[in-house]
Amino acid sequence: MDQIVQSILGIFSSIQNMGAVLFVPIVIFLVGIIFGLNWMKSSRAAITVGIGFIGVNLALTLVWDQLGPITHAIVERFGLRLEVLDTSWTSAAAVAFTGQVGVFIIPYVLLINVIMIFLRLTKTMNIDIWNYWHFALTGTLVTVMSDSTFLGFLATACHVVIVLQFADITARNVQKELNIPGISIPHANSVALAPLYLFLDKLYDKIPFMKPSGEKAGNEHGAFWKWISDPVIMGFLIGIVFGLVADCPPLETATVAMSMAALMLLLPRMVKVIMEGLLPISQSVKKFANEKMGRRVIYIGLDSAVILGHPTTLTASMMLIPITLVLAFLLPGNRTIPVGDLVAINFFIAVATAVHKGSLRRTLVSGAITTSVMLVVCSYFAPAFTQLARQTGGMVQMAEGAILISAMAVGDLVAWVLERLSSIPVAGALLMVAVTALVVMVCRSQDRSANEEKEPITPEHSPERE
Repeated sequence: MDQIVQSILGIFSSIQNMGAVLFVPIVIFLVGIIFGLNWMKSSRAAITVGIGFIGVNLALTLVWDQLGPITHAIVERFGLRLEVLDTSWTSAAAVAFTGQVGVFIIPYVLLINVIMIFLRLTKTMNIDIWNYWHFALTGTLVTVMSDSTFLGFLATACHVVIVLQFADITARNVQKELNIPGISIPHANSVALAPLYLFLDKLYDKIPFMKPSGEKAGNEHGAFWKWISDPVIMGFLIGIVFGLVADCPPLETATVAMSMAALMLLLPRMVKVIMEGLLPISQSVKKFANEKMGRRVIYIGLDSAVILGHPTTLTASMMLIPITLVLAFLLPGNRTIPVGDLVAINFFIAVATAVHKGSLRRTLVSGAITTSVMLVVCSYFAPAFTQLARQTGGMVQMAEGAILISAMAVGDLVAWVLERLSSIPVAGALLMVAVTALVVMVCRSQDRSANEEKEPITPEHSPERE
């Protein structure tokens, strides 16, 4: 039995190690073929998407190489100390895939997804396979905290179902903001607070200075405002601020500033390459659904990386780094010093950008709420996560002097709710299922209402960004 489990683990580890650059093009090619696109167009689309992900990874490396050391320098300079150290999402993924749930996570999630599509309970086909670790982590944490493998697998299933619902109800926002139809974002960290974003967006409409019209009016103030609001200039200025706060030498500060400006220019262009490859695939899926599935709508579920190139996501994520550091010391219930995942904030707020239609003010406020929630939740999970990290056999390195470790990426509100429900004696499993069923009912109703009120999105008629 152990040999079978190890063989399965080896196969799925190999798939995981391929990463987005190799695995996504393979999936895109197969999806194209399955949905009627000829092999020449499918291969062209698949390779283009792979190239786009290479470009995104290269651009994001600028952030990790530059802002990572800067963040550490800021923490050291101001003597910021808390008892839980944020070791980044990479440690969370390692913990997730080495657990009992992680061994079977890929076929488990795919099976749940296919069943839900067949039962018309979701429109999203989640091909974001390398990010299935979010679901595996939920199951692993619930397993260790409840001492029940059954509850761990059930929590994983519930998390998958809930995330697919959130992906569905935000799909139109994502498609309109990216100007590409047929996609959704089932990235767990990105959509965990999606219902809150939708609620806040309606609330912001009632606040005068948060209205989109007020933001647009700022463009009328003259050439200087247009200059400073240019993403490249904004990135350069933010880089200078980071260098000064970290007390870097002038040349190093200038290098950081140029790197941030480059990120603002390069990342959106790389995302456009991904979109170019996805467009023929989304069109073939739509055509197949119309002809063979009674005009059903099927979304291709992608990593939130496709939204990272949006100027609002880029600007807000940089501005949220110092804001999050301040919040870490003010929030009741937080014990985590955010370091490792500060440079990953753009992933956490990506869907907020889409829901708020690219509004920087709204995304910044919602982003501050997001990071606050994640800090408190990841602090709650810190003891269990530290225990799991010690069991990985050295795959997760414990920082010297660290009492507890966690990661902001562990701070998933949906995972926390499921864990709290699972801890209720006797009724835990039933409550998880009941809450998940309620989420499905509400989201399906919301999705139907939205589709009845709005016209289909096509590339030719998608609205331009603000």
